[in-house]
Amino acid sequence: MSEILTISSLSASIAGMSVLSGISAKLGPSQIMAIIGANGGGKSSLAQVLLGNPEYAIEQGEIIYDGVDLFTLSVDERARRGLYVAWQNPVTIPGVSVFALCKAAYEAREKKVDNLSEFKQKLEKLAIEVGLTESHISRFINDGFSGGEKKRLELLQLLLLKPKLVILDEIDSGLDKSGRELILKVIKKLKERGTSFIIISHYEQLIEKIKPEIVLEMKNGQLLPRIS
Repeated sequence: MSEILTISSLSASIAGMSVLSGISAKLGPSQIMAIIGANGGGKSSLAQVLLGNPEYAIEQGEIIYDGVDLFTLSVDERARRGLYVAWQNPVTIPGVSVFALCKAAYEAREKKVDNLSEFKQKLEKLAIEVGLTESHISRFINDGFSGGEKKRLELLQLLLLKPKLVILDEIDSGLDKSGRELILKVIKKLKERGTSFIIISHYEQLIEKIKPEIVLEMKNGQLLPRIS
């Protein structure tokens, strides 16, 4: 099996402070890697490095994503190649509609949207599937959304874009039981289509239900096998 992601001896820092120290990991297609650990251990820093946040300096090591050196790709190129990060606190963007965001992201990943009406209907159908309403599609991104609605919008985008690799950073935070069940449903659906996941979470029951192939613990910037 050819890995979708290979991290080799990766060390990184931000503002001169080390946040990742010589970590290595591999993830195959349709596999799930769960990363647990206390806050400040480096979990979200790894997600930032994978995304391409320029504030993080790569001290050593490499990341190969889908056969390509990840560090040669811009943030936009990473997204176009199917890398998606869902953050714990999604940003609010007043003035930009959910429809406009989804259209731009879809066209970057897939192809130009020729029939706007059909595309809107597609989004409205996905909105219902993730527990939102059709009206959410016309609203500004996360503007006035509850915490749960913001997370559901992330799930809508996952179903629309069908990424190759998804990093979920505490996506279960602030969700009720039905919201967590929806996460499980979306993960299962995309996994069956070939999507791989890195799931960062403190919620042990969610990890147990997801049944990841790989479980690692991030501690003091090091990625270690989980000790049960």
